[in-house]
Amino acid sequence: MKFGGDGDTFKKDTRVKIYERQGGKCHDELGCGKKMGRDEMETHHIIPKSWGASADSWNGVGMHHDCHEKITKNQKKSGYFS
Repeated sequence: MKFGGDGDTFKKDTRVKIYERQGGKCHDELGCGKKMGRDEMETHHIIPKSWGASADSWNGVGMHHDCHEKITKNQKKSGYFS
């Protein structure tokens, strides 16, 4: 599933870093803050890929699918990706 714009996606080792940094929980400010399994996690770029942002761990948060979909939908609606 692809949200935002074109650009690098997070590599597996970067996704692991993000998951571990968040203690196996959905991001507590952008998402719901609840526990999630590694296989449940989707990564979200803080600075959008469409702006040329990197896929480094500092620019990513882990979220449940529904939380990721919600934040991305809200960002698109607000013109964040424009």
